[in-house]
Amino acid sequence: MVPSMKNTPVSKKRAPVASFPKSLLAWFATAARPMPWRETRDPYRIWLSEVMLQQTQVATVIPYYERFLTKFPTVEKLAAAHQDDVLKLWAGLGYYSRARNLHRGAQMIVERFGGKMPRSPDTIREIPGIGDYTAGAILSIAFDLPEALVDGNVARVLSRLKMLEGDWRTGEGKRTVWDVARVAVAEVHAARLNPGDYNQALMELGSTVCTPRSPSCSQCPVAAFCAATKNDVQDDYPKLKAKSVSPEWKLRAWIVRDKNKILFAQRGQDGLFGGMWELPTERLEPKTSSSPKPIARVTHVLSHRVLHVEAIEINQPDWRKRFPKNADLTCWSGDYTQFKWLNMDDAQSGSIALPAVQAKILALCAEKTPLFD
Repeated sequence: MVPSMKNTPVSKKRAPVASFPKSLLAWFATAARPMPWRETRDPYRIWLSEVMLQQTQVATVIPYYERFLTKFPTVEKLAAAHQDDVLKLWAGLGYYSRARNLHRGAQMIVERFGGKMPRSPDTIREIPGIGDYTAGAILSIAFDLPEALVDGNVARVLSRLKMLEGDWRTGEGKRTVWDVARVAVAEVHAARLNPGDYNQALMELGSTVCTPRSPSCSQCPVAAFCAATKNDVQDDYPKLKAKSVSPEWKLRAWIVRDKNKILFAQRGQDGLFGGMWELPTERLEPKTSSSPKPIARVTHVLSHRVLHVEAIEINQPDWRKRFPKNADLTCWSGDYTQFKWLNMDDAQSGSIALPAVQAKILALCAEKTPLFD
């Protein structure tokens, strides 16, 4: 990785092999932000934190992490839980397949490995939801093993450090950045330095100093080793291909009244928002006009599509005219497996797991209609 700056366009005297990781680790020892998962080497807690941190900011994760551990302090407690209870605690955090895989993974660890996280790089990857990145994080941080990891922060640091030309997210660019990361962590281990601290320091550097835009190169503890900085092209790296435009979907969520209760539907276990509850929701053609008039509208951006959701209030007799059976409504994505009636206090108090977009719709409707008084 870094120490041996081979194949870079800059020809200067190399620093000693251990200088880069030592400089980075010295900086990390004083600059690391306090985070609850940095206070433990418990592989379960490290696993949980890394899963929660995928695609999610630290400030958002911390309260979820603490609440989750209060309810499920051990992998055994998580394995024994009902999936609905796991999803309730995850509600609002997004990317719900992470929660389902975490639950299934805990069950595998208990049933197959006696409640102990496996230390084998091959075996740990058999656990649902644990890929190369998560395996590298657990094995290096919890067990001090020389396993690499690459996330967006690490890829950005390495891409600038070595002026890597490919898009690190796919194909040859992805293979290259992982090769660089693996060589680096092996050198760190050979130098008798801590691989877990090194990996965390790389992530911290990318998050706080080597940022996507306007990196603080003058404040960087390892700028002397950075090829992009030396060539004043740091803003040109990493080389990323333009993302495709996300499709936009128009959805209609039905607020079906029966006295003081509202109808909710549970999504199938697989796919988007799997196992979670929502107002019965259908997908509309882009130019479909609304009749009757919606009482609320929400736009919600996912990683792979944009949802435009309108809420329509309807009483049960009119609902039955439209849909003689609840199952006659076609779910906007996937399938509904069951329906139930709840009052709003129960629905909003956490008795069911609601995706963030549905929670937004309910909150807006509560402000605009006496139905929820």
